[in-house]
Amino acid sequence: MSKTAMYDLHMQSRANIVDFFGWRLPMHFGSQIDEHLKVRSNAGMFDVSHMSVTDVSGKNAQAFLRQLLTCDVGLLTTVGQAKYCLLLNEEGGIIDDLIVYLMPDGYRIVSNCGTRARVRQWLETCSQRLEMKVMLDHRDDLSIIAAQGPKAFTNVFQVIYTKYEGTKDFGLLHHHFEYAKTMAPFTSRVLGDIHLSRTGYTGEDGVELILPHKLAVKLWQDLLDIGLQPCGLGARDTLRLEAGMALYGQDMDEDSTPREARLNWTLDLTDLDRDFIGRKPSQAREMRFKSSAFIIPKRGIPRHGQEIFVRESDQVVGTVTSGTYSPSLELGIGYCRLPVNTTDILFAAAIRRNRQPIELTKGSFIKNGKAAYTLSL
Repeated sequence: MSKTAMYDLHMQSRANIVDFFGWRLPMHFGSQIDEHLKVRSNAGMFDVSHMSVTDVSGKNAQAFLRQLLTCDVGLLTTVGQAKYCLLLNEEGGIIDDLIVYLMPDGYRIVSNCGTRARVRQWLETCSQRLEMKVMLDHRDDLSIIAAQGPKAFTNVFQVIYTKYEGTKDFGLLHHHFEYAKTMAPFTSRVLGDIHLSRTGYTGEDGVELILPHKLAVKLWQDLLDIGLQPCGLGARDTLRLEAGMALYGQDMDEDSTPREARLNWTLDLTDLDRDFIGRKPSQAREMRFKSSAFIIPKRGIPRHGQEIFVRESDQVVGTVTSGTYSPSLELGIGYCRLPVNTTDILFAAAIRRNRQPIELTKGSFIKNGKAAYTLSL
């Protein structure tokens, strides 16, 4: 069982630890709902060091990734720029969703924990098959801290400016932090051993720091000392679902195409000559289902795997892929798979032994701390 560098600090904070794809990670630090609401209203921090970081370099790095990723890394022109995109198999199914950064000496990929072995194997296999001269460096020496929330940057800023001025390890970070506050989403700065990125998985403003384990432990402790709320996997899941973000392994997998997962927007298709792996099959395959968002207006919390029925009928038409109680909206929300050509919008979800009416929605559930969805009438 793997542990992150901050594991001992999590235990000191009385974290509820669970097994997550072979990693011992915090589910919560007392109250999942309190952590969720703190991120929406103020700030919280997540240890996401279980994510996989791979640096891709060499003279063929760009050509290699242009053939592997749905986004065109050739469009990343400034060091630090980032894109969210997919890695597809030869049938157009989704191997993983990830973020790719343009780095000073190549590219950096941050992918999911549960797909670590699969992604690494696929990168190695494709580099050999395509006969590309690339170097793949799997950075198991790095941790990732995500500070999220409207006041997250202010909290991190406080630590940087009160504790790290003139220090050897964080000196560059201190020097560039004023500039970092003005960075746009999906941009980053590489400052020595520290990679500071304006990305996140909560729908809130924030910053993610990729840094060596020793520095991560120091920063986490210093953030704890100023009272920044540590948050676990539970709040991370409810926050991402409210923000309309898909989860690999539930809302998408190797059997689903980008169109079926509502992720066709991640495909850069402008360059007709860029025939990335899975491009043609992902567009040519007939859609077997569509992904839809929904709310439960009455009492009930949807969960992954629950059946969706035509209301007042025993006809099963779909399944819940992600579902939870929304602390921000105080109702059940989720995503489900439904038939492509369905016209009947009256559905019900099986909650325990009862069926609760659901209403299909459009848009993310929460944006800027307020309800953002509309009903699909």
